[in-house]
Amino acid sequence: MAKHKEAGKPATPAFKVGDRVRVKHGIRDTDYPDMPLGGWAGTIAEILKDGMYTVRWSKGTLDTIHPVFKKRCEKDGLELEEYWLGEDDLGPDTGAPLEIEHPKKITTKPLSPKEQDDRIRMVFGLTSNDPLPEVDGETLEMYHGYLSKNLMFPFRAEHGAEYGHPERVKVIGLGDPDEESR
Repeated sequence: MAKHKEAGKPATPAFKVGDRVRVKHGIRDTDYPDMPLGGWAGTIAEILKDGMYTVRWSKGTLDTIHPVFKKRCEKDGLELEEYWLGEDDLGPDTGAPLEIEHPKKITTKPLSPKEQDDRIRMVFGLTSNDPLPEVDGETLEMYHGYLSKNLMFPFRAEHGAEYGHPERVKVIGLGDPDEESR
């Protein structure tokens, strides 16, 4: 529990750099609320001025983190090895075996047709947790097949805007993906 400030004195942090801590059960990730952090163990790496702590996770915690959480962090460019938590979220680590909470139900964020990456995920039957597939012959062929079935020809488009010379064109079909373009 946070200590109250006495007149003019800052609150004394409950933990110091190097202390081993555990996340209290019931605490959830702020970015992914379906992911509990309870039982995660680590070491205080930094005390921030706003009363938050940077916790660097132990190897045991990193080895036990749910794979969906790992995948989300990788996809979203978030650091997995440490996390910021408030004093009320933490307790001392007694060294007892890890009792890490795992998600009871993983809820994927709905895909949005307004987001380019999500439209690509829709074509490949992926969820918002999945990274975009690598571009290779197989994925290009699948995407070409999708476009062939879902585009209605002819249609008007703009070409060359990225070079500063937009030109209106009429698209009459898709080329053969196995032929080299000229």
